[in-house]
Amino acid sequence: MRIALVNTNFVEQSTPNFMLNFEAGLLSLGAVLEREGYQTEIVNLFRFVREDKLALDSSFPESAASAIIKRKAAILGFNSRCDTYPVALDIARRCKMRNPGSLIVIGGPQATFTDRETLANFPFVDVIVRGEGEATFLELAGCFKENRGLGGVRGITYRKGKKIIRNPARELIKNLDSLPFPAYPLLGKYMPSSAELKEGWAYIAVGRGCPYNCTFCSTGRMWRRCYRLRSPGKIFEEIDYLKKNYGIKRFYLGHDNFFTSKKDVMEIAGLLLKNKTDIEWTCSSRVDSIDAELLEAAYLSGCRRIFFGVESGSRRMQKIFGKNINPEHALKAIEDCGRFNIYAILSFIMGFPEEKEEDLNATLKLAIKIRIAGNGYPYLRPLTPIAGTEVFLKNRKRLVLRDTWDTLYSIGKLIRSSPWSRGVIEKYPQIFSNFYLIKSRYLPEYLAHEAGVFFSVLICAYPRSLYVVLEKTKLEPLDLMAKFKLWAGSKRLVYRDKTRAPHYRQILLYFPDFLEDFYKGADFSKFPKEIVGYEKRRCNFLHNRIGC
Repeated sequence: MRIALVNTNFVEQSTPNFMLNFEAGLLSLGAVLEREGYQTEIVNLFRFVREDKLALDSSFPESAASAIIKRKAAILGFNSRCDTYPVALDIARRCKMRNPGSLIVIGGPQATFTDRETLANFPFVDVIVRGEGEATFLELAGCFKENRGLGGVRGITYRKGKKIIRNPARELIKNLDSLPFPAYPLLGKYMPSSAELKEGWAYIAVGRGCPYNCTFCSTGRMWRRCYRLRSPGKIFEEIDYLKKNYGIKRFYLGHDNFFTSKKDVMEIAGLLLKNKTDIEWTCSSRVDSIDAELLEAAYLSGCRRIFFGVESGSRRMQKIFGKNINPEHALKAIEDCGRFNIYAILSFIMGFPEEKEEDLNATLKLAIKIRIAGNGYPYLRPLTPIAGTEVFLKNRKRLVLRDTWDTLYSIGKLIRSSPWSRGVIEKYPQIFSNFYLIKSRYLPEYLAHEAGVFFSVLICAYPRSLYVVLEKTKLEPLDLMAKFKLWAGSKRLVYRDKTRAPHYRQILLYFPDFLEDFYKGADFSKFPKEIVGYEKRRCNFLHNRIGC
């Protein structure tokens, strides 16, 4: 029996230095199925897009379905991620229309947390595999092959006639080393080019689960807060295999909080050093999970950057969403990483329903300090109410369709041109909640979003100018943004209505002019012409890229 595993987590990449989209989950699932004798193929739509065989336009869902159906597989398994879910469903719908006898199976986080809703509203979906998929999918395939009922398959939700049945959950795999080696040969012609393999970062799954329980994150619920790492030997084996067979020298060690187990990280670093592997690697961590000994070992073994989820500069918000870190530790993390030449990338989330102005200002001020510190970069992003998370479940009646959602994802232009995908996003907010925002309890609806756009531009292009003006005037960041909006309005630069910030192009181009006018009208020392001029010259390439 033939099984096609379809990677629908496609993104556009404009540079060679990108994440190699191997989809570790499908490689693991493919290895399990092959071991049991199933003819298995991975259909990587990402590669089709990358190689210009499929265009991300209105023709994409139909063209992708045609490419999948050619495999003549009895079971079509689709992975799911929140941003690509509408298009993945559209492709599955078209596959079912072309081959009604195929079994359409969807797994992954988004399907797991919307299993009942997905089956109730999309009759072309036959089965949802919830949570960890290897053992569940394998048992499901056996039942389909032998025409047996699905009542005993733990970990699935399925349709029996008009009734939706949710079987009990399956226990987690305690020892991840029991899984076979990822089935890289299944990628075949979908393997990236030699240039991409040389420059890109290969994501490998080194473990699953996180012991923490942040309200905005689905990881805790997906893996039941069960932290597991593959053994250091198995992780090293995969790195060594990819380097020797494909020439890959950059790796993302995929885990939500890789540094939780210091002992394991030290052992992995030791193996990389002992075998003179000569690679670069990156990972994710909390700022309170690192120390000097760990960072030194990480650097010597090839670690060159670490992604930290900070999320807020407000201690009040840290308690509300359950992260519970001291925001000041973010600055210390940058300092500690800098001692070992490891670059820090820090994430901030804006738009929690409980946020107040003082919370947003605290986040923005911390992000600006991080940028000025020089060894880290802060990313501001809007809150995504992901299905299954506590923040979604508590606020599911406060969802508001964000009118800018189509600019937030690499497939935005595809969804804009797909009436079916856009229609289901608007019709089923409980399934596609990530395309929505949560209405604030204290702030104007779009304040967090516009602050994210405004300060993302300034932190990138004019960090020192921004820092100086805030320090000199003692203004809060949101007050400075309000003054810029008034100034922009007087110059007729506001591009939508009076409640929104100007477009990022206008912020980029006119912030220096605003500062000059602002200093002229204020009662403090002269305009920092040298700093502003330097930063304006430094970001001229951005001006040129947008055609100005």
